[in-house]
Amino acid sequence: MGYILTQYYTTKNPAYIENVVQSDYQTLDYGRRDSRYINFQKNGAQGLTLHSIGCAQPKAKPIADNFNKSTAQASVHAVLQSDGTVLQLCPWNYRMWHVGGSANNTHIGVEMCEPACIWYDANNGYKVHINDVPAATEYVRGTYRVAVELFADLCRQLKLDPLNDGVIISHSEAYKRGLGSNHGDPEHLWKALNLNYTMDTFRHAVDYYMRHGTHEEEEMRYNTLGDIKADKNNGKYYAPAIEKLLAKGLLTGKGGTGDETIIDLGEDAVRLLVVLARAGVFDKQDTPKVDIDYTKLGKAVAEEIFQRLSN
Repeated sequence: MGYILTQYYTTKNPAYIENVVQSDYQTLDYGRRDSRYINFQKNGAQGLTLHSIGCAQPKAKPIADNFNKSTAQASVHAVLQSDGTVLQLCPWNYRMWHVGGSANNTHIGVEMCEPACIWYDANNGYKVHINDVPAATEYVRGTYRVAVELFADLCRQLKLDPLNDGVIISHSEAYKRGLGSNHGDPEHLWKALNLNYTMDTFRHAVDYYMRHGTHEEEEMRYNTLGDIKADKNNGKYYAPAIEKLLAKGLLTGKGGTGDETIIDLGEDAVRLLVVLARAGVFDKQDTPKVDIDYTKLGKAVAEEIFQRLSN
């Protein structure tokens, strides 16, 4: 994809102003000096925090403009959107107010924008509602990839290992570690869309991008039976076997009926189920009903077996 980084400094933000003041700390009275800002500017960040803005706003500029006010009570280092636009709101070695805890003293904060086709229910624990799942999924996949690229570059610049404990964290993880305020982002949106993203997958994706300069191929994931049927390349091969397993009760969905049956399976798992079904494994009368994570058998194995049985 490749992102475009533009400096769009929020010079009216109180945190930005305080960093400017503390950058000339030697001229300040001792009691006015704040070591949190001074140390961050001297030593640089020790880690990176990933955020998601928590509202339906796909554009970075309105978010940045909202931070660029004298009344703002929060601030971040950058805001990114799905098409690769990244606005840098301050120098990377400024201490900003993005996580509501001590991680502000050590971590850069980056906000991801969110798709326009969602809304939060304030009367129901701010539950995420999605009006257009395909559009929202495409947007969030985009922000994920942009964030991976940006974090890879920052880790490279700052000589950080993304797989080391505490180097890359989410706002949610910061809270669980006692380093930030009570937030669920960005994992809350990934879960709402049934994406197979976690902070572990994100950290590994950053590491992969740093080593290879490209994204690791993402596995196709099917949320419903209808998603399998809609796959123009493989749906006609996969769907009959999956329908058969659902009808027999050997594969249990997670809700819904018919094409709306929620299966939440990656393509690796579907391939293996199809392979086993074609081999007649599920035709036996005494076939046990088991709960197996088929994806752990590996993509390469599934690919090879599927191709051999297809020939």
